[in-house]
Amino acid sequence: SLNQMLHTITQLLQPPPQLDCQKSDEVYEVRRQYLKLIKIHKNLNIREHLNIERPVIEKTENSDLLYKRLNFEIRGHDPQVLESYEKFIRLVTQELQLQLLNVETPLHFTQKITLLRSKFAKKKYWRQYEIRTYNKKFYYQHLTGSTADTFLEYIQRNLPEGIMMNVERVRLEQFRENLVPPSSRNSSTPQLQNQSTTRD
Repeated sequence: SLNQMLHTITQLLQPPPQLDCQKSDEVYEVRRQYLKLIKIHKNLNIREHLNIERPVIEKTENSDLLYKRLNFEIRGHDPQVLESYEKFIRLVTQELQLQLLNVETPLHFTQKITLLRSKFAKKKYWRQYEIRTYNKKFYYQHLTGSTADTFLEYIQRNLPEGIMMNVERVRLEQFRENLVPPSSRNSSTPQLQNQSTTRD
């Protein structure tokens, strides 16, 4: 139980006994354990926060999700189509007043395939085909769930043919009750300060 654990820690936190100085290994080990227990006791703060009640976090039915980051990548074989679609995304971002952090354009990926010119052609009629895949990455931050859903639905409905989109969301969630730090249990700070991030 908690009382037994407190009693054990209290006994262990007593000053170390006087040992013979010639036994240096024994003295070192006792002092190391003693300092380790003091550090654990300071981190736990068990005595100071025994009678503090856990905070009650109320969630409403209409509470919206919060996204720390929203990243998506588009891929295609025509760089001009990607540039045109990028202009469209920037226009939508400006109209919705979203925070666009950065747009990256990595190097294109090239895949070469060697095939016969026709089904019954000989080896000397081989032809080499090259497939280039271009991509762009968009990085957003601080979006609500409804805004992110509306934004993604609008740009995906206008996605050009032959363009692939990969979406990554980083959602903010509250800590569990047993993970709330003791110092913030009595504070009147907003609930958003005690949050963790999860990825979809």
